[in-house]
Amino acid sequence: MVKSNIQFSDNYKKSKNIQDIIYKEFIQKNFKIINFDIDSEFEKCNKDCPIQIDHMGEKIPYARWILYNKISRPDLIVNYNKPIFIETKYKNKKYLWINKRDYLDYIKWETITSIPVFVIMYVSQENIFYVHKLDLNPNKLKSLTTSHDKNKVFDVQDSCMRYEDVDSMTNFFKTL
Repeated sequence: MVKSNIQFSDNYKKSKNIQDIIYKEFIQKNFKIINFDIDSEFEKCNKDCPIQIDHMGEKIPYARWILYNKISRPDLIVNYNKPIFIETKYKNKKYLWINKRDYLDYIKWETITSIPVFVIMYVSQENIFYVHKLDLNPNKLKSLTTSHDKNKVFDVQDSCMRYEDVDSMTNFFKTL
């Protein structure tokens, strides 16, 4: 296996592990959770999907739009007092950057559904969780181009809340 593929695979496993830890913590704190896996009822929703997207003059069910990866989707919905979209990201180092395309897709989620989107970033180098509330006006965010594949990203470091552990981080979501 090519070195970059091995690194991607390792990072994916670490990301999945962190996502599982966060998921379990939400469950322990009595949050209701909807997970956006490919077999979920939301994804199966086709013609009956109540949310429609105008795509090139044609109305497409939102679930089908997502299913064909036309739009990045958050990882799950948690609900304690109200529903909240959650996106989790694993970071090796403290680069609190979010891919611009994904960020704009999350804005679509929040605009269409009126459900707020939060991005949880775990930085392994610090063993710290950072939480970013999506800003519906991304022009306020510092936009930059990384040296890796010239990806456009938003630097959200200035608008993140910092949590020392998963317990305090999930407790924050109880207050919303």
